[in-house]
Amino acid sequence: MKRYLFCLLLTLILFLPLSAGAVVVEETAGACFEKGTSLEKEKKYKEAIEAFTRAIEIDSQLLGAYLKRGKIYFTLDRTECLKSLKDFTTVIDVDEDNADAYYERALINFYIINNEQGRKDMEKAASLGHKDAREWLNPPEKEEKVTYAAKETVEQETASESETEPVITFDYNSTI
Repeated sequence: MKRYLFCLLLTLILFLPLSAGAVVVEETAGACFEKGTSLEKEKKYKEAIEAFTRAIEIDSQLLGAYLKRGKIYFTLDRTECLKSLKDFTTVIDVDEDNADAYYERALINFYIINNEQGRKDMEKAASLGHKDAREWLNPPEKEEKVTYAAKETVEQETASESETEPVITFDYNSTI
């Protein structure tokens, strides 16, 4: 029995310092989000989607990850627009005042020719203060400078046009 206790004590003494020095690395949603953001900047979109998905798995309330992942889905492959739409809708379900989500969802709706919903989302984004949505709904008018020709110039051009031959003529009397 003494021998058993001695072996147990010796084992604890030897392995306790090793286990105390071990560092447990646990991913946080914020770290995954930052990783995804840096991968997005490097245009490594597939890896960025994986990082944002991991962030969402850790913290399902991390709305920024849904927004970024939705944008990247559409950037990477236009046929993934329904995944983008789902991510933007998830953000809106959690935060009804998220202007960015309404704006991005509106763009996707317009892309899939769901124009009525796109218009509603764009108007909602604009009402929440989204600058791009406001510009989209009310594009700035371009100032067109209209210059008028002098009356004499117009009369001269009209007179010279009637005196010129047409560019194309048809000769119906010729045979081929």
